[in-house]
Amino acid sequence: MRAPRADREIELKLLVDPADLPVVANHLRQSPRAYSGPEAKWLESRYFDTPDRRLAGRGVSLRVRRIGFTATADGIGDAYLQTVKAESNGHGAHTERGEWECPIDDWTPRLEQIGDPDALDRLGLVLPEELELVVASEVERTIVLVEQPVPDAPPAIIEVAFDRGRLVARPARDSEGSAEVVEPIAEIELELKAGPTRGLYLLLGQLRRWARLEITTTAKGERGFRLASGAAPTAVRATASALDGDASVGEALNVILGNCLGQWLRNIAPAKDGRAIEGIHQLRIAVRRSRSALAIFAEALDPAERKAWNERLKTVVAATGSARALDVFSTQLLPALAAAAPAEAAPVLAAVAARAEAERTVAHAEAKAFLESDAHADLVLDWVSWVALEGWHDQASPAAANVLASPVVELARVLLDKRHKRVEKLGRDFARLSDVERHEVRLALKKLRYGVEFLGSLFPGKAAKRYAKAAAALQDELGVLNDQVEARVLLESLAARAPTEPAGERLRLERGIGFVLGWQAESLVSGRAAATAAWEDFIAQRPFWQSADKRA
Repeated sequence: MRAPRADREIELKLLVDPADLPVVANHLRQSPRAYSGPEAKWLESRYFDTPDRRLAGRGVSLRVRRIGFTATADGIGDAYLQTVKAESNGHGAHTERGEWECPIDDWTPRLEQIGDPDALDRLGLVLPEELELVVASEVERTIVLVEQPVPDAPPAIIEVAFDRGRLVARPARDSEGSAEVVEPIAEIELELKAGPTRGLYLLLGQLRRWARLEITTTAKGERGFRLASGAAPTAVRATASALDGDASVGEALNVILGNCLGQWLRNIAPAKDGRAIEGIHQLRIAVRRSRSALAIFAEALDPAERKAWNERLKTVVAATGSARALDVFSTQLLPALAAAAPAEAAPVLAAVAARAEAERTVAHAEAKAFLESDAHADLVLDWVSWVALEGWHDQASPAAANVLASPVVELARVLLDKRHKRVEKLGRDFARLSDVERHEVRLALKKLRYGVEFLGSLFPGKAAKRYAKAAAALQDELGVLNDQVEARVLLESLAARAPTEPAGERLRLERGIGFVLGWQAESLVSGRAAATAAWEDFIAQRPFWQSADKRA
C-alpha cells in the first residue's frame, strides 16, 4: 500500500445521514491527533463534457472549482482551479486515480493550460467549443486533518472533508424546457496525503463508531452525470486478478479479495436501482467469488474465521436469490418461449408473465431493502476492513502463517489440480448424468473457473486462454440447464401464491404454466446434448498449469 504521488489521488468516500455529519466532525475534532481547518468554506464546482459525453466515455472528468480569492490588477477577485481526473484504477474500497490541477481565471475551461502529457492523453482530442456544462455541485466543506497511527509503519496523514450540499444537473442543449434536477450531498471524504493506505481503514474504524456509514466508489461528478442523463448505474463485471509471479499467498489473497470487493461495491448502486438485471447478477457474482476465494485459500485461514465470514456472505446471496431467479425467468426464459410459441398460446403465456412480474417487483423491493439495511452496511464495512488490513494474519495458526508466507505459484498448481480433478470425477460418463448430478458438476466447475480467474495470470499462454474459454462455454450450457430446472420450482411457487379468483385468470395462469413446463421438457433434451458437447471440448483441454514453468 503506497502513499499518493503529486498527480495521484487516493481517497475513501463515505455516505452519511446529513444529521450525522456534524456529530462525526465534532467527535473527530476532539481527537488529540486531529487538527481542524478554518471555518467551513463554500465550494462551487462545475463539470464539463462534450454533447456526446466523450470524456465520460474515456473515464475522465473535467472540473472547474471556485476555491476562494486571489489578487488581480483590479484588486481582489475569485480564484479558480481546473482539475482533470482519471477513472479510478483501484479494485478495493478506496479510489486511486490520476489527478492534474492548474489555476485558471474564470469558469471557462482552459484546455491549453493542461501541460501534463498523461492528462492530455486521457482527455483525447477535444475542442474548447465542444465543451458544455453538465452538472454543478454546491458544497459546504469542513476540513479536519488527522495524523493516523499505523502499526509498524509511519503515520498516515489524512484530510477528512465533511461535505454537505447538492448536485444540480443542467438540461442538455437539445432539451429546451427541461428543468434542473437536484440531488442532496452528504459525504465524508478521507484523502490520503502521506503515509500508508492502511491508515484510511484504521481511521474508518473510528469514524463508524459515531454514525452509520456507507462506502461509495462513485465520485460527485459521476453521480451528477447520471442525474443529468437519468441513466441507471452501470453494472461492473469481474476482471481477472493480475498476480506477480513472486507474490506470496498472503499477498495474492489481498489482491484477489480486493478485486472481489471492488466488484461488490461497484454493483451495490446498480443492484439497488434494479432497472438493469445485471446489477443484482454481478453483485451476487462478486460475493460468490469472495466465498470461493476463502475456500481456495482455506489452508491459509483460521477455520472458525473462514466459516463465520462464509455464513455472513451467504446472507447477501440468499437475500437477492429470488430477484435473480425471477429476472432470468421474466427477461430470458419466458420471452424466448413466447417468441417460438404459437399465437394461440399468447393469452396464457401473458398470464404467466404478469404473475411473474408481480412477484419480481416484490422480490426486487425485498432485495433493495436488504441492501439498504444496517446489516448489509455493517457487513460491507467489516469485510472492507478485514480485507484492507489483511485481518487473516491476526488469527493465523503457525501452519497457516507458513502457508501465507509461501510462494503462491506453488500453491496455485496444487489448488487448480485439485479442482480440475474434482470436476473430472463428477463429470465422468457425462452424457448419462441426471440433472442433479449435472448441477454438482456445475458447482464444482464454477469453483474451478474462479480459481483459474484468480490464479491464471501466474501461467500466461495460449493453453490457459483455451482452457478458460472451454470452461466458460461449459458453465454457460450447464447454467442454461440449471435455469430450466430452477424455473420448475419457480412456476410451482407462482401457482401456489397466485390468487384463486377470478377463476378465468387462474385457469389461464395454470394453462400457461403447463405450456411452459411442456416446452421446458423439450428444451432440456437439446440443452443436455449441447452441454455434453461442451463437456467433451472442455475435458480435451490440457490443464495449463501442469507443464508451465514454475515461475510464470
